[in-house]
Amino acid sequence: MRELESEYKRDVSSIVGLSLASGALILAGGLIPLVWMQGFGPFMQGMPGMMQGMMGITFMNMSWIGLLSGVVIIFSAIMMNNYKNTQLWGILILAFSVISLFSFGGFLIGAILGIIAGGLAIARR
Repeated sequence: MRELESEYKRDVSSIVGLSLASGALILAGGLIPLVWMQGFGPFMQGMPGMMQGMMGITFMNMSWIGLLSGVVIIFSAIMMNNYKNTQLWGILILAFSVISLFSFGGFLIGAILGIIAGGLAIARR
């Protein structure tokens, strides 16, 4: 029984590593606009006309999408490492990696890594 668990951990470790890297990049991609808006937010609010304040709202929404996606991907990777239902966690990783493309996508490389990791987890038997 211990040999099967050890073999499972060894097989899944690369998928978990890709997922954690993806989640970390997407989380960082969601945090950077929030930090940036703290410093430059007043300048973004000063645009004249009907677009006044729209840039700040757009950046905030994109940041929240990235933060939520990054947290769910990291949580799914941890759960995949602890439990054997890799296809369910792979579907979550794949879905939230695609959703993260609506934000900054973890500098795009985070979303690509997540899509690859989710696909590998779903295809794993």
